[in-house]
Amino acid sequence: MEEQIGDLPRFSPIIVYVLSFLRHHPLLSVSFIIGIFAWLRYAKAGWRTPDPHIWGGGGILLGCIVSSFFEAVYCEQYLTPILLCMALFVPFAYSEMVAGPKTIRLVRHLYVIIAFCILAVRLDGVADEFKLTPYNARGNTPTTNKIIGEVTMAPTGLNILNEYDDILGIIPRNETVVAPWPFHPLFRRDLTFQIFDDRPSLAGAFKENDPMKRTFAPETFNNALERNPPGLIVLQDMDGFYPPGWHQVATDFLMRHEDIYEKYATKLYQGYIRKDLLD
Repeated sequence: MEEQIGDLPRFSPIIVYVLSFLRHHPLLSVSFIIGIFAWLRYAKAGWRTPDPHIWGGGGILLGCIVSSFFEAVYCEQYLTPILLCMALFVPFAYSEMVAGPKTIRLVRHLYVIIAFCILAVRLDGVADEFKLTPYNARGNTPTTNKIIGEVTMAPTGLNILNEYDDILGIIPRNETVVAPWPFHPLFRRDLTFQIFDDRPSLAGAFKENDPMKRTFAPETFNNALERNPPGLIVLQDMDGFYPPGWHQVATDFLMRHEDIYEKYATKLYQGYIRKDLLD
């Protein structure tokens, strides 16, 4: 996607990136256009009948149009569904615009050849871009650099799973933890039932007297820590993923209870585990 994005603003509507993608892939563009045109002919001829191809296709096409104009952040998860949905109309290109089983079979084979050519041309670039995909959640690729700047390489999948396994062996099932994603050990209950908060804070979505707003308050977090000291506390990235003020609350709590916690460092992060669990 690097050469296709160019100097496009980061928060342009998704339609800008869709058009840029199609401009760089003329074979796909032609296939999509012919397929949608053929579907429109099919829908026009039978729109009064309860045909799932017509009403389902209409919903899909409407969804593509609405999301293209109203989504304004470039990410794969926004762009890819639109491209895949447009590809769903391609079969109508040979089922509605040609006649006779032999001709349909010929056109179908032609589309297979075209699809193979598209994949063959892009395979090397895709393999180079995602060569670390089996091991990394997201790499520091040219695309991410252009869109969001320098990013930290995500921990390798094998390593992080091994470390999760080690932590799960130390912390019993009935213990709670305080650790932001991605350092939260799987299958252990978070003390606060809250391992993610957006910025400035999701608490802003609630009225002052709403009980849910109080769950974001630092004093609520502090009371929970004092009432039930968790088996694991990880301060790393807490400022970004937990509600505002919680990082300081956890830091102060650890300073007051140095006697019951011990530092536990791994290759990926540094945490604090209750000493009785390490005995």
